[in-house]
Amino acid sequence: MEHNAKGAFMLTKTEIKALIQFTAKPSDRPHLARVAFEPSKKRAYATDGNTLAVATCLCGYTDDPTPRFTVDRAYLENAVRSCRRKTDSVLIYKSPESETVRVRVITEDGQPDIVTDVPTEETFPEIDQVIVPKEIPAASITEFAIDPNLLARMKHVSLATGSIGMRFRAPSDPLDPIRLDMEGESTQWSAIMMPVRLN
Repeated sequence: MEHNAKGAFMLTKTEIKALIQFTAKPSDRPHLARVAFEPSKKRAYATDGNTLAVATCLCGYTDDPTPRFTVDRAYLENAVRSCRRKTDSVLIYKSPESETVRVRVITEDGQPDIVTDVPTEETFPEIDQVIVPKEIPAASITEFAIDPNLLARMKHVSLATGSIGMRFRAPSDPLDPIRLDMEGESTQWSAIMMPVRLN
């Protein structure tokens, strides 16, 4: 994933698929069936209400004034279907002349770019309180379970980053989430969820 000075994000087909899998199904929680893009923090994130995935660009512009915007998963799924090759990419940015977001599929085979203007929705959870690591003394929690679906989702993140290893941060407090981190060449991914206690 790349981020430029105009608040635009460039993602590969694989990166979009990795983000979409963390969104809610429209029939379950329609307000979470979207991906949020936050240019000022160089990150995109999605949640289904149980698990949060955050993709942060390791390079790019930090003083980007473009406000946060969201894109419904249906538009992103259409963009993925429009990508014919692995080298095709999707440019996502807030249109300066309107309140819409532009999703542009850029193909490598000489076909005309596919541009879609999509409405944006501002009612989406803020995530800063969840992902900021807290300094908490180590607790005596020794056993907990990880939802196997989270590990299956991380396989798609692995494909997007080209990385096969991940860092695991165990919770030190009963109210702390489990965090799995994976880093690629240009993007760091974090998946965050509450653990299931066994003791």
